[in-house]
Amino acid sequence: MNKFVGKTVSLVVLICLGLLLKPQPAQADYAAQLKDYQVAYTTYRRSLVEYQVGRSEYLTYKTLVSRERAISLTQQMLLDRNLVLEKYLDLLKQVVADMSSSYLSEDERETLNRKIELEQTWLQENQPAIRNTDRLEDIVTLSDEIDQHIANIQALGFEVKSYYVDLRMRQYLNTANNLFSLTSSQIRRIQQEGKRRTDKLSGWLIDAEFKFNLAQTTHNKAGQQLTLFEAQSYEQNQNMFDKFRAELLNSRQYLREGTDFLLEIVRNIKIQPTNN
Repeated sequence: MNKFVGKTVSLVVLICLGLLLKPQPAQADYAAQLKDYQVAYTTYRRSLVEYQVGRSEYLTYKTLVSRERAISLTQQMLLDRNLVLEKYLDLLKQVVADMSSSYLSEDERETLNRKIELEQTWLQENQPAIRNTDRLEDIVTLSDEIDQHIANIQALGFEVKSYYVDLRMRQYLNTANNLFSLTSSQIRRIQQEGKRRTDKLSGWLIDAEFKFNLAQTTHNKAGQQLTLFEAQSYEQNQNMFDKFRAELLNSRQYLREGTDFLLEIVRNIKIQPTNN
């Protein structure tokens, strides 16, 4: 019974991840699901307080009545917690659906959805076990199993959030490549016209290409971490996410430096040609 004495539950981590995953701008479906999640979380918080009171009463009086009450309140708390987890998974699925298909491959989308659906299925199949368990010891064991799935869901939250952050980076890379192609074609046009020398312009173009290649390499390195989040502590997954984000920031800095070279080319193209 000692495990029951020390059993505490919190979904603050999931709340934080849910807020961080909010699409910009928020989609109507996401907003509705977020509201459902918040309602479920409020209900869970109430049942958590009642569970804690019931546990305290049972540990104080050890009567049959207090035991039955503790069992009932624990069951309700677990059911309410499962509902919060289900609503959170719905949010994750909506975020995946809202991510542009131009940058998120169908394989990536399918993999994320499959992971989410596996956890949803487990939670749904878990409901009868919670309702039918009438021993505190069995309830504690069942709660431990749910805790493991909470860790899985937490890791899923980090993975989806990483894909969402990476989506912006993929858009930046695509824009940079389009600008590079456009600038290259302008330099070739000037070369064909033969009205001015393009040595300096070509040199800047080479510098821009070098920076963009560095950006792509760094982005690829960061991408290797996208599927590495696992059922471990929140702090460990947060540390992995921070490293992932740092790599993306490095990649974006290379893009900025490369873009600066392209802007210099554009400024010089606008200058009237000379004989120098």
